[in-house]
Amino acid sequence: MRHETTDPEADRSAFPLQQKVIEVLKKLSVKYNVKIIATNDVHFINAEDAEAHDRLICINTAKDIDDPNRLRY
Repeated sequence: MRHETTDPEADRSAFPLQQKVIEVLKKLSVKYNVKIIATNDVHFINAEDAEAHDRLICINTAKDIDDPNRLRY
């Protein structure tokens, strides 16, 4: 799953690491003759639902929306 983001407040360190893992997985797939299945980590369907989902995460984790250390997707 690729999680590239343009959100200036989001952690951008994960995406380059995910790209490295994908390259290794492709090599392993060829080496062991195993198919790769692409998936996506979906938490909401429409972009306009992102804010509501973000607030739901805050409620579920008992964090304030302005907490810089809260869980973010």
